[in-house]
Amino acid sequence: MNDLIPVQMIIPAIPAPTGNLDDVQANIDNLISGFAGRVYTADEIKSAKSDRAQLNKWDEQLADASKAIKGTYLERVNPTLDRISKMRGQVKQAAAAIDRQVKNVEEAERSDKRNALESVYRNAGPDISLMIPFDRILDRKWLNKTTSTEAASRELRKIVIQHRSCINIIRENCGSDVETCIATYVETLSLNEALNEHKRREDIRNAVKQADAAMRAETAAR
Repeated sequence: MNDLIPVQMIIPAIPAPTGNLDDVQANIDNLISGFAGRVYTADEIKSAKSDRAQLNKWDEQLADASKAIKGTYLERVNPTLDRISKMRGQVKQAAAAIDRQVKNVEEAERSDKRNALESVYRNAGPDISLMIPFDRILDRKWLNKTTSTEAASRELRKIVIQHRSCINIIRENCGSDVETCIATYVETLSLNEALNEHKRREDIRNAVKQADAAMRAETAAR
């Protein structure tokens, strides 16, 4: 592939436009000072309209001068700017085509890495993977080039161990609520939420028992 010829532009010294702007500025400053703070009465509306027309005339003359300067200078540089713009379009189009290929390859690599990590997940925790889908625990940074598959796999195995430990705690502490609490854990991935669900159900059962006991005591008293 040929190297791109360095872009060089020789910008000639363009003389600045000349005119009587200093005199015009002094004239405007002097005349406008007469309008500063002036309040026109109802009888002076004709004079106000005349002053307004004069100000608008100055603005039109200044706008025409600005347009003339832009037209003259842009007429010289527009053909060059158009050529540069066209070449930039060619370069961007070629770069975009390459960029699409690069992104396709990178996306394929990310997909392969994801599949490899999912396989690690299934092998490290077949019991956990049946309950918690891989996408629930996938950290997108694992798919970046900056994170190796080995490092991501180690982190993934630690997560499997953590989830298995939490589920074992639920099985040891939630009694008859174990299935419901495991379902809560799978939904929230929070051990506290799962244990709180057991406590909530236990409190309800205790309240029911107390109510039954109170009713039986009342019946016996009668």
